[in-house]
Parts: sequence; structure tokens; C-alpha cells
Amino acid sequence: TQYVSQPVSLENPVVSANGSLAVVYDAGGSDLYVLGQRALIWSTTELEGILSARLNRSGMLTVVTQASGYRGVVTVYNSAYEAVASIQLSSAFVMDAALSDDGRTLAIVTIGQQDGSFSSDLALYTLNSAQGTAGESSDFAADLTASLGGNVVLDLRHTDSLVWALGDQGLTVTDHQGQTASVSWSGQYLKLYDLSGEGFAVALLGKYRAGSQATLQVIDDSGTVTGSLDLSQQVLSLSAAGRYFAVLTGDRLDIYTSDMTLYSSLEGTQGARKVLLMEDGSAILISEDSASFYVPG
Repeated sequence: TQYVSQPVSLENPVVSANGSLAVVYDAGGSDLYVLGQRALIWSTTELEGILSARLNRSGMLTVVTQASGYRGVVTVYNSAYEAVASIQLSSAFVMDAALSDDGRTLAIVTIGQQDGSFSSDLALYTLNSAQGTAGESSDFAADLTASLGGNVVLDLRHTDSLVWALGDQGLTVTDHQGQTASVSWSGQYLKLYDLSGEGFAVALLGKYRAGSQATLQVIDDSGTVTGSLDLSQQVLSLSAAGRYFAVLTGDRLDIYTSDMTLYSSLEGTQGARKVLLMEDGSAILISEDSASFYVPG
């Protein structure tokens, strides 16, 4: 059943989901849409140069935009999509930002140079939603800053108490006291990943950029590789949710628990190009022109 049909014009569409809500935006553009509850909840076409947009589990929205005179502006909206805080940064370029699921801590990733070399930093701010107004200068100061080294951050996840920052060189997990744990890809190429597991992330690594030989790693919230699996088939898609993760190859879907126990398998998945896993272990298989729902028996 189709619940929403919204004509849009997006040159570089990006979708980010969290729980029952999703945000769709035009990277580098001005249009943004929040969907959920079988409806278009909120939209705007007045943002300037959107770099990223993320929802937390409470429905609060964090948007990173470009702005004249600054190297990035981070705006936080409450669940009614009223701007409640704005942080303008001029010392380093803002790459991404995410609000904790409890709405109390804001994580901002910036890039700059240190001793002539590229470096990424993670800054944590305590957010009081009664402070700050979007578009006005604010006196927010970072509670702490943690170095992510030369890691180019590709994705970010912020739970109630942990910030997961996944990059081209490894994965870093930082708590709100600044304690950091990390795992390195050890010179391997990152092929696929998913940060959405309950207390874990999955990463597919290969010795070479091309080829089907790869190793699947499960990494827990202490930055420890808790399991690995060598794969010889081309992996088309990877998805994690709840205590499960799914691996889709050319003709097969395998669903595992986070301890790498095989939970369920489905053969004959030819045509499927992407898998989206649900928290109960069921999965949506998406092909070029259709989608099907798989419930493990």
C-alpha cells in the first residue's frame, strides 16, 4: 500500500533512517523531507548547502549546512522540527554531526590539519534544548575533543552513550567521557559496512579493491573484533539490525546473530541487489523493480 507520493527534484538524494523515521535530503542542495508514521511529517526547501542530516531515536533532527563566513553550521531541531540550537564553527571544516538518542549530547566531526597532516576530530557538546536559536550566534563550547587521527570518517552513529565513527582506516568508538577504543582495517580495503547492530557493527574487508575474496568482521562496542568470517562469493549487500546481520550474495541470503551463529538462509535470491534487515531478523530483499519480504521460518 502506498502512503506517500511526493514529487521532488533532488540532484544528489540521500536517505538516512533511524527507528520508524527517515530523512531524505539533497546533498549540497536546499531540500529536506522527514517521513514516518505513513506520512510526510515535515519538509523545507530553505536550507543552504546541506552536508548531512540525521535523526535520533526520539525524532530530533541534526543538520549540517554550509554558511558564508563559517566552515560549517550544525542546527538541531526538536521532534516538532523547531530549531532549538545552532553551532557555527570557523576553526575546522564540519563533516558530520549526530545527536545522541536521548537528545542530550551532540557529536560533531571536523577535519583539519595537525603538524601539516590531515586529521579528523570528534567534539562532544552538552545540549540544552532551551538554549540557542538557529541562525543566531551561540556560545556553545565543546565539553571534550577526541582525535580520530588520519581516519576519513565515512559514517557516524550516536547511541545514548557512545559515538561510532567509521572511516577508511578503521572504526572508533568513543564514550561521553572521551574514552576511545578503535579497531584498524590493517591496510585492507573497506568494501561494505553497517553500524546499525545492537551493540555491534559489521565490516566487509578485502585485501584488494576488486575480487570476491573478503573477510567479514563483527566489532563490539569496546572496539573488539568478536568474530570473523572468510567469504569467497561476491557480497552484494550487508545489513544489521537488532542482534542480527544479513549477508546477500548473488544467489543466497544468510542471516546471522551477532555471535556469528547462522540463524537462517534463503537460496534462489537471484535478482536481489540489496537487503534491509529488521530488528526481529526478517528482511526486505530489493531488486531493480520490486521488493519482497522474507520471514525466517
